[in-house]
Amino acid sequence: MSKKRTKKEKQIHNKKRTQTETSKKLVNRLGVLLAIIAFLLYANTLKNGFVLDDFSVIKENWVVKKGTEGIPTILKTHYRYGYWNAEGVMYRPLSLIMFAVEWEMFYNEDTVNPFASHLINILLYALTAFVLFKLLVRMLRKYSLFIPFVATLLFIAHPLHTEVVANVKSRDEILAFLFAVLAMQWLWKYVDSGKLTKIILALLFFFLGFMSKEGVVTFLAVIPLSLYFFSELKLSRIAILSLLFLIPSVLFMTLRWKILGGLDDPSKISVADNLLVAAPDFLSQKATAIFIMGKYLLLLLFPYQLVSDYSYNQIPVTDFSNILVILSLLVHLAIVVVALVLFKRKHILSFAILFFFITFSLYTNLIILIGSSLGERFLYVPLLGFTLSLAFLISWFFKLNYEKFVDHSIIKFLAKLKAPLGIVAIILLLYSFKTINRNTEWESNNTLYAADVKKSDQSSHMHYHYGLSVVNDLWKKNNDVMYLDSAINEFKRAIKIYPHYADVYDQLGLAYFRKGDNENALKYYIKALEINPGKARVYSNMGIIYFNQKKYNKALEVYLKAIHYDPRYSDAYLNLGSTYGTLGQFDKAIESFLSCIQYDPANAQAHFFLGITYEKVGNMELAKQYKEKAYQLNPSLRR
Repeated sequence: MSKKRTKKEKQIHNKKRTQTETSKKLVNRLGVLLAIIAFLLYANTLKNGFVLDDFSVIKENWVVKKGTEGIPTILKTHYRYGYWNAEGVMYRPLSLIMFAVEWEMFYNEDTVNPFASHLINILLYALTAFVLFKLLVRMLRKYSLFIPFVATLLFIAHPLHTEVVANVKSRDEILAFLFAVLAMQWLWKYVDSGKLTKIILALLFFFLGFMSKEGVVTFLAVIPLSLYFFSELKLSRIAILSLLFLIPSVLFMTLRWKILGGLDDPSKISVADNLLVAAPDFLSQKATAIFIMGKYLLLLLFPYQLVSDYSYNQIPVTDFSNILVILSLLVHLAIVVVALVLFKRKHILSFAILFFFITFSLYTNLIILIGSSLGERFLYVPLLGFTLSLAFLISWFFKLNYEKFVDHSIIKFLAKLKAPLGIVAIILLLYSFKTINRNTEWESNNTLYAADVKKSDQSSHMHYHYGLSVVNDLWKKNNDVMYLDSAINEFKRAIKIYPHYADVYDQLGLAYFRKGDNENALKYYIKALEINPGKARVYSNMGIIYFNQKKYNKALEVYLKAIHYDPRYSDAYLNLGSTYGTLGQFDKAIESFLSCIQYDPANAQAHFFLGITYEKVGNMELAKQYKEKAYQLNPSLRR
């Protein structure tokens, strides 16, 4: 028979059990606190509208606007299929599926208030804070709880994240990192328990990360690195577990290859998007990339002047004679040396540095050119390496250790750390002030570009998009020619910086057309086509001028060219149908209007004109059907 426990032994046992339970409660409570802070930091984005790429992936994406009916198309097409006809190389269906569901549940053509989408972004960000903290606690269980807490706290508060959280489109970034963290969390659960279901869940989450954004591929290196640094597993066991994650990776790449084909072609990248394309030679290109990496480090340390666009020619192409390039190179080499020196000791600082460089590697433009020269969003994941380093250095300075904090309540935990948390509080206040303030600039395209054009006045992109926002957010609401003149000035500044910017000439032509200056409108349209002969929208806009001038055959010619270059261009079909109808070619008009409705089912004008055309050919039943549908879509058409 086993001996009964004495009263004293029971008290000790109960105390130990209570300490363990309290420790778990403390971790959960701190995780919830971090999630609440994350939510509060971005709560003021709930009143913001759509900005930047939100329009191409949501508001003006005909596939997303089909709601759940569009999901099969989303799963078998590229990321921007519903916005443009050109080939695409990005396969990120998960966020688009979410947007399609949100469109069906919360939006329609008349009411598009993105409150729900912003709320979901914030909730996912808050969930990321909770899960990330829990993962770091497990990985760093030999360290003070202060380190995972502060690393997560500064991660969620850092102002560089505003571009991701405040921009609904960047749901792909949030989801990819969240699923990568969940994959690692369940991997560690498997390491602790050995239960097969946990590793299966880890692999599933990793696959979902790939379905969110391809950048999650860098975690194929992060996963074995974390096991090497923070587990007692043998290298052979680490290798086996890490290789398992090739299963969802290969599955995704096979799926992507089957749907999209090959990888991106760097030769198709525009100078307007990535200024490194303008570099005269290989060495200048890499020197400029190293210089930009130095800019990234400055943004990490001093996130004061944040800008949504750093494209041509805000950062001029440079070479290795530039002392700042050499300085950036030396600083980065020094950081790498620190990581390598500390590697064998499995030092947390080495892991943090390597995490930063591994997750940042895809965006450096050193390995391969990407579609942007510099973007704050590219630091979303790598930033964790920075805040982890910062948290460790503060912990090291105050000589904090693990044993002092595991048994305290959240109040006692915070009270015990008054001195180091005082330093953290100062950083947190500065970060929070900047984050909340920057969120207000993301309210609309106009507020964003009006703020950013002052900080990035040599960016052709910035002047172009600011001009667009003046037209869309101000002129369309006030119909004051003053705003068109302002937009024209911005467009002309854009082409002064980059004279081969076809999109700008297109918008210049449209602005002059809206002013009633058809001569200048055609002049700039033709210039746009000289640079890019495949711009369908320009042909369609030219057709409107020819139609108004009663040059119907010329109008037909350019409308057909528009459809040739973009077979899903609904506006071109609408205009083509109107032209055929004017010429009395009713069968062709009907065919054109039906094509318009196929790609834009909510187009009231197409339904209305189709109804009128059916009247012309004597089909009164179909005429009534389409006109009634037009009235449902737009009651003002009823006369």
